[in-house]
Amino acid sequence: MLTAVLVDGNFYLHRARALWGKKAPAERADELYRYVVGHLGRRSPTSPVEGGARTLYRLFYYDCPPLSQGSVYRPWDGKTTAFGPSNGSFRWSKEFHGELARKRKVAMRMGTIMAGSPYYSLKSEAVKAVLRGERAVADLGEGDFVLMGIKQAGVDMRIGLDVASLSQDRIVNQIVLVAGDMDFEPVAKVARRAGVDFILDPMGHHIRDELVVNTDGIEDLSETFTAESAEEPK
Repeated sequence: MLTAVLVDGNFYLHRARALWGKKAPAERADELYRYVVGHLGRRSPTSPVEGGARTLYRLFYYDCPPLSQGSVYRPWDGKTTAFGPSNGSFRWSKEFHGELARKRKVAMRMGTIMAGSPYYSLKSEAVKAVLRGERAVADLGEGDFVLMGIKQAGVDMRIGLDVASLSQDRIVNQIVLVAGDMDFEPVAKVARRAGVDFILDPMGHHIRDELVVNTDGIEDLSETFTAESAEEPK
């Protein structure tokens, strides 16, 4: 069975940090690659093709390059964070993308980042703690804020176009989508109507029942995954 694995990069990085902590760019790239390869060791009993044995067609990774200009005010310390090469997050993302792009059978599918007027907003947990009197405003730190006003453009579109091409041209027998915070129902329907086995890996993220019923199965590797458990494809 020829399998394409599609990874929503922003979603993966968010879940990976929550599940396995922060890592250096090269370590995170190795982890992501082996996570994807972990799906190749699974079998699909519902598939009539070769008993479900899988071979990787390609790993499609969807993300956006980091912001290269502009700045944002930091309310917790009164300073300003500049976007661009001097920013640690910028350097991390560039190195991570470079490390991943050099791996075998990886296709980098990059959208664009849209930044109107970026700003930091208090997380709901911090707001509740302040209102309950459990914390003082002066005690708030970087971890209590989330950056807003920045969004990705073109990522969901590229995922949809690739699923349509892979399915309608019958390039692959199976698609595994690593995602959880996008409306993938139309994408799944395109694949399934073409006779392609469509699998979702939400990495522990809750998926609504009405979306789950439009897949051919859920394969969540996040609970059992270890970075050393999968061999790289030849």
